[in-house]
Amino acid sequence: DVTVYLLIYDEVVIDVTLPSKIALKVTYAEEAVAGNTMGTARKNVTLETGLVVPAPIFVKEGEIINVDTETMAYDSRATQ
Repeated sequence: DVTVYLLIYDEVVIDVTLPSKIALKVTYAEEAVAGNTMGTARKNVTLETGLVVPAPIFVKEGEIINVDTETMAYDSRATQ
């Protein structure tokens, strides 16, 4: 469940406020490339909304991750 706040003026939405993080399910995760450990190793994952974000190589399909709603970037693993 996510709470979204809408600011309405004259029956028109003029602002939307999202939570700072949102938990989304990974529907597709690329395979991690062996030896890809220089710096912060990343791979692309697709989320249930269709958003594609770079995430650490340990993230697998079916996992729930937190995404920062301001940057639309991986934040952390979600606690279940």
